[in-house]
Amino acid sequence: MSGAAMERINGQRRAVRILLLLAGREFDGVRNAELARALETSAPNITRDLKTLIDEGLVERLPTDPEKVRLGPRMVQVALAYQRHLDAVRRRVEELEQRYTRTPQEPVDVES
Repeated sequence: MSGAAMERINGQRRAVRILLLLAGREFDGVRNAELARALETSAPNITRDLKTLIDEGLVERLPTDPEKVRLGPRMVQVALAYQRHLDAVRRRVEELEQRYTRTPQEPVDVES
């Protein structure tokens, strides 16, 4: 694999890890330097990765401190859509469970 291909893979992996590191830090955010330390990479790599994530709406800068980033609205929308889907699946499973586990009625005697 070429060096450029490896760098793309590493960049993708860093981007995913950035998202994971930002989870739960929506109020206080994280500085680039903290992300670089946590991921053992350079600040320019983090800056490049964050630009892509910000452009896609997955990450945003804190309005109160533009030096920090947090998960963006699109990431929250993805999470909420997933939650709605899980809720719908749960309701369907519960319907099926009720349908197939209720006590059968006594058979009707048709010859009487």
